[in-house]
Amino acid sequence: MWFRVVFLAFLAAQQAQGETLTAGYVEDVRLDDVTQSRIVSGWEANLGQHPHQAALRILNWQWQLIGCGASVIHQNWVLTAAHCTANYQYVMVYAGLVQQSNAEYFSTSWEWYNFPTFDSQNPNLVQTNDIALIRVTIPMTYTNALKRIQVQSTADAFREYTELQMYASGWGRTWTLGPTSEELRWVYLRGVSSWECGALFGSLATSATICARFYNVTSQSICQNDLGTPILVGVSSFVAGVNSGGCHSGHPGGFIRPGPFHWWFQQTTGINFESLSD
Repeated sequence: MWFRVVFLAFLAAQQAQGETLTAGYVEDVRLDDVTQSRIVSGWEANLGQHPHQAALRILNWQWQLIGCGASVIHQNWVLTAAHCTANYQYVMVYAGLVQQSNAEYFSTSWEWYNFPTFDSQNPNLVQTNDIALIRVTIPMTYTNALKRIQVQSTADAFREYTELQMYASGWGRTWTLGPTSEELRWVYLRGVSSWECGALFGSLATSATICARFYNVTSQSICQNDLGTPILVGVSSFVAGVNSGGCHSGHPGGFIRPGPFHWWFQQTTGINFESLSD
């Protein structure tokens, strides 16, 4: 209780000072136009438009806050990227929101699970199994602005999304080296073939990787503070990937497919996410 009171006082002080919360972000050093990196060149979301979208504020051991995104997949669980939670001490989960300062739901968590082969001692390394589950301490109540989303099925786990319209959402940077967004934003992206993804990223692109690039404007992308956010296919109702990195204008971003991990999801949570119904 003492820690919670002190921590919340610390958080209030940081927010009062207008601190910009930024997440460490791994860039692909083989791409030479790093000065062109930028985030979503998209649109502000309406409340309830992306009710599965959650925001994370995570405290590290240097008492710094980072920001990430996540997907609500159950009343007690959200899905995110493992390097959002590796070597951190405390997670705050916000859901049912478009403005980060005005969420319907808030919960703290000290319980999260990174995929076992993810090296949590080196979270800034690009890793192929960058996926994690967070258990919230207060169960969520679904509303028009807060709903769970289906996770990509095992049967769909290795589907090709080449040239398909996809979309992602988040609170990441809105232009090159600019501030993060207070408003939830979303953008169209376009699926990239596994062959092209592998040609660009080599061994970092596995069968569990989806790549997606801009849809029709080269600045359309995800970037800092969008780690862990979901990518969806068209207007589908399932998470096809979890953002793991890549924010260079014109180049694809990398997402981890959740479909191949259902055995681990069930082993960790005791829930078969493929059989859930609202």
